Amino acid sequence: MATLVLGQCQPPPNLGSHHDPPGTLLHNVSIASYSSETPATREFTRFRSLPVELRHKIWHDAISVPRIVDMEKVPCWQHESLNTGKSYFADRWHYRIKNPPPLFSTCVESRNEALKVYQKHQELDEPTPNPPWIRCDYDILHLKAKRWDEEGQYVPHMWCEYDVCAWSYPGSNFSDGRYSAKRECFKNLEALAINRELFFRAGDYVESVVRQLFPNLKLLIVLIDDEIDIESSWDIKDHDFEPYEGDPFDEPVIRRWAFTSASTGPFTPVSRNSWYRYFIETKMQRYFCREQARFQNYVPPYITVMGCALPTRLEIPSCGRLRA
Repeated sequence: MATLVLGQCQPPPNLGSHHDPPGTLLHNVSIASYSSETPATREFTRFRSLPVELRHKIWHDAISVPRIVDMEKVPCWQHESLNTGKSYFADRWHYRIKNPPPLFSTCVESRNEALKVYQKHQELDEPTPNPPWIRCDYDILHLKAKRWDEEGQYVPHMWCEYDVCAWSYPGSNFSDGRYSAKRECFKNLEALAINRELFFRAGDYVESVVRQLFPNLKLLIVLIDDEIDIESSWDIKDHDFEPYEGDPFDEPVIRRWAFTSASTGPFTPVSRNSWYRYFIETKMQRYFCREQARFQNYVPPYITVMGCALPTRLEIPSCGRLRA
């Protein structure tokens, strides 16, 4: 691991991990389509007159583009309050793909070609080996847990067992719980992007959650807001970003969830906040080395920090980017 020397103009390069980077997945991230992408404005009206073989080749080229896939919560719990005495449905989906591939709604021909690649699952309330509309070895899952009240204001966000990690909850504390079958689908996932803010409140050590939920994960992308200069905006000293990350209940961190929940691709190399990238990578490498020492057959994912942004023309006032 590189050593930080105060006074350096630039941090060391990407720490990655102790094994080779997953080249195909990293390339896929750089060219992936995403939900807020600007749609094409021109039409090609003579497409129908093209030979069938050529049309199929065009569909296959479109299908080959990797995708950044968003998930949203499906309200399939019996009750979300731990104080009611009601139990959770132990083995049901409570997340679904938010942006299905557009080829499914383009025309019958494109849909038929896309169905040859994607697995379709109508029963979202049943555990399945793969989530619908995602290629676990090719696409990138963008996970951003969130909870809002009816007026869109903040209520507690937590990347924890019974929200994202999906524990069954038979008893009064975490030690009674177990990982439920509805998360079996994540075992095949190879590329995952998570906003940094989701790591601030995990119900367990982050590396332990990742190892148990995503045992075949090859690429872990930690997303940050790279559209502002965090060091100057937050008056960061000696590249210590603890004030920016702060307590998860601090006002700026709470308001930053507005950015996190709306953030989107493209995922880009970090340019403005190289020291923050290094700060995160150093922490993450230390955590996953600790996990690998505990479970010697475990191969941690390659870790990289990238920037994300708000969708074009979307402005979120007072979203925690600046110190309160």
